[in-house]
Amino acid sequence: MKTTNDVTSTQVIARTAIQPAVTAEQRAESKRVAAINDGQQDAAQKAAATKQESANNEALRKALQELNERGSGTSPALRFEQDDETGVVIITVTNRETGEVIRRLPPEAVIDAAGTEQSLPSLVNAIA
Repeated sequence: MKTTNDVTSTQVIARTAIQPAVTAEQRAESKRVAAINDGQQDAAQKAAATKQESANNEALRKALQELNERGSGTSPALRFEQDDETGVVIITVTNRETGEVIRRLPPEAVIDAAGTEQSLPSLVNAIA
């Protein structure tokens, strides 16, 4: 004959056996939802970063254009541009009368090295 205590003990044992399975399912669902949320946050962050980068590029383009307008009347002439591949701003100093490039900053070797795995000693030799 079962007593009230026996039924309660059986219910407790049954609940204990079922509870870990439910908890594992809940954990799995929580991880899935968290992964979706992380993905949405990543996408939103990438979109914001892309928008910011676009705004920065536009601001840089305008600044370089303004510098070029100011530098066109100087002697020697100054030309400001951005390297498409590396994004480095390049300043070219030229002789207004002959068109000869007097100096380029940074030197071409530095820009070329930025896109390669060139060693520091060979970069120094190329610049010197």
